Amino acid sequence: MNSLPIIKIFFISLTIFYFIFIDGDKFRIFFIIVIITLYIYINSDFYIEEKKIQNKNVNFWKNIDSMIQDYTFVDNNIFAIHKAPKNIKFIKTNQNISNIIEKLEFLKIYQKDTYLKIIIYLEHFLKLHYNVMIDKYDACLYYSIMRDIKKELLNLMNSLYFSLPMKSNILDIKNIDEYLNKYIIEIQAITTNYISILKNKYKNNCENILNVKVQSNDIYLTNYDLYT
Repeated sequence: MNSLPIIKIFFISLTIFYFIFIDGDKFRIFFIIVIITLYIYINSDFYIEEKKIQNKNVNFWKNIDSMIQDYTFVDNNIFAIHKAPKNIKFIKTNQNISNIIEKLEFLKIYQKDTYLKIIIYLEHFLKLHYNVMIDKYDACLYYSIMRDIKKELLNLMNSLYFSLPMKSNILDIKNIDEYLNKYIIEIQAITTNYISILKNKYKNNCENILNVKVQSNDIYLTNYDLYT
């Protein structure tokens, strides 16, 4: 709703009331009532819009949870990931990754299987990081697993370049490759940062963290990996 006409009506009413009721006390009471009413009305606009956004977000993740529950997940590359989660928990609490998943929703049109795998990998990655940081999981073991998930995730996302069209009549995206690349870089930076946090905390406890090296056969690894 547009509040501008209401503001105009407010000042017109204020002027009319002032000339009709010159009494200062009555005018002050009227002025206070109108200000409160106007404040409530304007804020109701923001509340309604905020509620729409919240409902949209809730429905989005309900749909994701439903798709994952119906999805037969098979992964032979990372032994620690045996199955898909029953529902998404950790991504929902991470605003940056949550936003990326929403921006990549278009992948459901072309590569639904890959889209769901990306979500599953990220959910497991965040779950492992959280549990290692609270010392529930062994950092010396799961540091390497998190690196493996990151590598597999980036390889998977980079593979989309070969399966997605450059342009689409369905989507309002001028260049899909450029659009995708933006979020690959963001995911790469976020996962690298999480691994670095873990490494800095446990590097004196685990020899495998101190001695980790970038493997030459990691096709899609870039300079970010030099810091993990």
